[in-house]
Amino acid sequence: MGNTEDSGRKPAISPEHMASTAIQRSQLYSFLAEIFRKEPPAELLRKIRSAEIMAVLAENGVHLDTGFLETPLEQLTEDLAVEYTWLFLGPGGHIAPFESVQLKGGSGILQGPETEAVRSYIEAAGFDYSGNFHEMPDHVSVELEFLGHLSHLEAEAWQRDNVAEARNCREFQLDFLKQHAGRWIGDFCSRVKSTANSVFYTEMAELTAAFLESEGTEISAS
Repeated sequence: MGNTEDSGRKPAISPEHMASTAIQRSQLYSFLAEIFRKEPPAELLRKIRSAEIMAVLAENGVHLDTGFLETPLEQLTEDLAVEYTWLFLGPGGHIAPFESVQLKGGSGILQGPETEAVRSYIEAAGFDYSGNFHEMPDHVSVELEFLGHLSHLEAEAWQRDNVAEARNCREFQLDFLKQHAGRWIGDFCSRVKSTANSVFYTEMAELTAAFLESEGTEISAS
């Protein structure tokens, strides 16, 4: 018989498994950052429509309609560019994709104090903001991209079997979710889901919100 004292313990998770998971998380963060950074180019849409990516999205609960799959690529690119502009750039009542505008109880103004707070956080974590990122610091794509960078560093630490460094990366991720991304992106995605005309942006917003929620829960539990 086995040692009854250890029978209730969770089995140890190998560094290899943790590295693989961190890589997958980093890739998903980077993908979502690309979705919200600008109008989706034809190359990205072609990639998403591949069987491989569609299968991965389906595993994550994303189901894009036949319109997305069957519309000629040139027309789809144009349609989604128009919708991206309408949703996120304006003019009019668009959904500005910035923490400083969307955070409940925040400044509510573009380039408010939240913008500088995110910039300072990114630089305090050891990143060159001006060299690594291409939007204002509190843009949704930058916050997602930053979490992707942290996940990538976590994966590299696990690959070196540096448990302390990997855990430090995870602590940064959880802290950034608590202080910034997790405080507003979920509500931002809810607004996108209720406003978007296309299944594409509705599904991407749903995926983003669900992923961030799961990240906070899983990192806290590990």
